Amino acid sequence: MKKLSQIAGLCGFVLLLFGIVEFLFRREFSLYTIVHLAGGGTLLIFSLAFNLGGVWSSLGERSTRYSANAVIYTAIFLAILVLVNYAATTHPVRKDLTEGGLFSLSDQSQKVLDNLKEDVQVLAFYQAGKGTPLEDLLKNYANYSSRFTYEFIDPVKHPEQAKKHEVTTTDILVVKCGDRETKIPGGTEEDITNAILKVANPNKKKIRFLTTHGERDLASDEETGYHVAEKALENENYEVLPLELYMIKDVPADTDVLVVASPEKPLAQNELDAIERYVDRGGSVLFLLDPGSSPGLDEFLKKWGVKAGSNVVVDQVFRLFYGPSLGVDPVVSTYGSHDITKDFNGRTLLHMARSVELADPLPDGVTGVSLAKTSTSSWAETDLDRFFAKSEVARSDDDLAGPVSIAVALTVKVKGPGKEKKQEKKEAAEKKEARMVVFGDADFIDNEYIPKMYNADLFLNTINWLAEEEALISIRPKTTRGSRVLMTPQETRDIFYMSVLILPEILLLFGLAIWWRRR
Repeated sequence: MKKLSQIAGLCGFVLLLFGIVEFLFRREFSLYTIVHLAGGGTLLIFSLAFNLGGVWSSLGERSTRYSANAVIYTAIFLAILVLVNYAATTHPVRKDLTEGGLFSLSDQSQKVLDNLKEDVQVLAFYQAGKGTPLEDLLKNYANYSSRFTYEFIDPVKHPEQAKKHEVTTTDILVVKCGDRETKIPGGTEEDITNAILKVANPNKKKIRFLTTHGERDLASDEETGYHVAEKALENENYEVLPLELYMIKDVPADTDVLVVASPEKPLAQNELDAIERYVDRGGSVLFLLDPGSSPGLDEFLKKWGVKAGSNVVVDQVFRLFYGPSLGVDPVVSTYGSHDITKDFNGRTLLHMARSVELADPLPDGVTGVSLAKTSTSSWAETDLDRFFAKSEVARSDDDLAGPVSIAVALTVKVKGPGKEKKQEKKEAAEKKEARMVVFGDADFIDNEYIPKMYNADLFLNTINWLAEEEALISIRPKTTRGSRVLMTPQETRDIFYMSVLILPEILLLFGLAIWWRRR
């Protein structure tokens, strides 16, 4: 009976230990906790009842002192762990060690949060037990900015809240700022950041695309259309509108950015004059010029020191491994020092681009930089007749050697108001400079190419700079995120019990039994 009582005491100690551990994790008395505490206490009392005299006599032994020291050191170690855990809980420090920052907010999301001037709240209408990955994402927003808060609401338990915000289905986010709110299904970082932009900045800036000259169709879903680019601009809280300039005298005064996307037919002289007056008033223009298109614009842009080449950029290194047979899809990874490309290290993919350079010297009042260049192995093919007729290229001394500039950004000092009308004088006085960007390619933002590499980021950064929204220039969140294992709360508890409690407990009990038997 004495040996049985001794092994019972050891088993009781183990049961008590795991019962206490389970209680510390769950902070409540579960059936597991009660059984282990009660069973362990009973076994310890049983052991002490039969071994009380032996316990007193063993206190003076050397082995007892060693055991007591071991217990004290263990207690100190556990106390340190508790203190470290408490400090980590009260003063958490987050560090994303993944290569692509998979669990951190994107640069764009951080900039949007940095520029919040009002508090933003997200109401997540999810049923209980759902939305765990979303909660992790919302925590990232809340940890980054004190102006961002979120709350999960079960629409089944709180139908009055769902009715108040006109939520009729689950898995809906309501993003609020002041008295403005918008609803989004699901909850990707891109969706949430775009929704914050919409409610935090109610005044949309207008982006007008020139039409009626064979430009790209904003509504087209075909590969050559601009529908994806239009949606991307709308997600950035811009209002996208077509502009038939030949029907009016001037570019509308509320136009924040005018886009001229590779017209196939020449612009009328009155349209060119209207664009020039718009620039003189401090307007912003984006020109996208494909090879062999945009008749008349090459000469028109020379007055600002822009030289659009009559050529096609070829990059055979890219052709060898990835591109089509002609190698006319160059990859750009070299960018100039400019607000548009600040901290921009992503690659962009072009298609059938032409060279765009700056004159040396530039006209008075004009400053500019080359925005993007192709690789050193590329060149600008000037034999366009051979290229378009036979689909052949051959490098010659007449060709422009790489790296080839394919985009430039300019600022133009605004002219004095002169004899303009009073309203025009006021507009001219408000702006000190006009902004202009010229790309030698219009394909890189069509429906086929804009999702590739960092094309969308370069285009949207360009629009943001032209619209004087520099705070939005950034790298946007990608839809591809880190792989995660999604588990229900019950599955999480099962794994915890098996890995932290049950399996270690069984192994320890078996180990004690074997040790006692061999002893």
